[in-house]
Amino acid sequence: MRSSAPWWRGLVLALTLLVVAGCAAQTPSVTPVTGPATSVDVPQREDAAFGDVVVGTGLDSGTAAFMMLAGSTLKVVDGHTFVVRQAFPNGATAKAAYHLYTGGGGVPGQPPSVTSTRSANDFRFTLSYALALADLPADLRLQVLAGLPGGAPAQPVRDAALAALGLARPALPIAGRAALPEAPPPPSTVDVMVDGVISQAQESGIDKTVNTTQLDKTQAGTSWEAYKAGKKVWDALDANASVADALQSINAARDCAVNPTNPLTRQQYQDNPAARDALVKQIDEIHDEVTQDAAVLFVELFTDAGAGLVKAAPWLGLITSPATNYMKENLGSSISGRVRAAQQLVPPCRKISYRVTGGGGGVTVNATIGSVKAPFTVNGAGNGFVVTFSMTPGDATGTFGNITYEGSGSGVTMSGTGEYTISGKDPGPYQLKMTVSGCVDGGQCSTNTDTWILTPQTTP
Repeated sequence: MRSSAPWWRGLVLALTLLVVAGCAAQTPSVTPVTGPATSVDVPQREDAAFGDVVVGTGLDSGTAAFMMLAGSTLKVVDGHTFVVRQAFPNGATAKAAYHLYTGGGGVPGQPPSVTSTRSANDFRFTLSYALALADLPADLRLQVLAGLPGGAPAQPVRDAALAALGLARPALPIAGRAALPEAPPPPSTVDVMVDGVISQAQESGIDKTVNTTQLDKTQAGTSWEAYKAGKKVWDALDANASVADALQSINAARDCAVNPTNPLTRQQYQDNPAARDALVKQIDEIHDEVTQDAAVLFVELFTDAGAGLVKAAPWLGLITSPATNYMKENLGSSISGRVRAAQQLVPPCRKISYRVTGGGGGVTVNATIGSVKAPFTVNGAGNGFVVTFSMTPGDATGTFGNITYEGSGSGVTMSGTGEYTISGKDPGPYQLKMTVSGCVDGGQCSTNTDTWILTPQTTP
């Protein structure tokens, strides 16, 4: 990351945040306690040092550059409810609603727990962790304890905090908050629940007026191009090299689960046809968890000690640091662990190739191909001429398709087209039967039916 980045400056987006909380009409309100927890209404931007923090987690400088184009604001309702919000130049937004309470059973120092869901326009997550009240300064501690709920916020409260776009509190009380008793003072642990969402309704490219020429292309990886192209934020995060490599490995394990080469796995599928679907579901869940790791870190980094918002509101970092620091330090190991978990679910697949032999119509073939599920070519030879057959599978199974061929020799050329099918029982050999029609220069044409033998070959 460069020590200065002029092209990152000049993009300030007006952001507003809202935390929504309410009390039932018959419930006495808690007298607010003043303290350091106050709102930040002026959008805060990031500097080059923040970019270094992002890259230090394992995300690439393309993602760091994109994050540095955001503006962050903070809205505090009370000492235990607040929302952080970012706006990005491609129209995406991110919000994280923080709810502090007691009685959740959390243990300070334990890793945060995360769940997430994804839709066409949103990536949502819930993050839970605990912090020790003794770690907070006295003035912030008093502000947090004032009216601190004795249980997790009700779902309507959580939904309203994320959904509201204005800055005013709701005119009517929100059902659920009134039913939460205040915790008996003084608790020693505070539980934190964070509801986060990254929203992007349209794929919109970054403003072309932004000068991107000073980005270090050797370090940016592929994520910057994904952001520039307007990909959804969570999809662009998948383009980071560390994430992309992990997803590629997990996808390879998934392919192996779908089409195993291990005899024991094949036998298991024959004995229990549902086993394949169950295994694939497990691997798909691990795949989604890798994206989850990157997306949650992406949002939480805006509350890192080096982020502009925390420089404007240092107290915020004291609340968020237990989760943010853990995710910063463990992104790589978390992703690696998920890859290992996926690979351990499936015995390694050996690479399969096929030895192709046979011929007909005066042509003999003896070649090796990698797969019948993708287009492949086979070279053959006859008396004084050579010919190349090009096969295009008709579907993902590779069991049928179309043929074209071209050949030359002894002063003539030839070409033709046809169709083929592949049949046989595992583990092979298989038969490729073709019917082709073609012509030689001078008008001599014919139709031939030939059979090739495909013998599987495996390598580790």
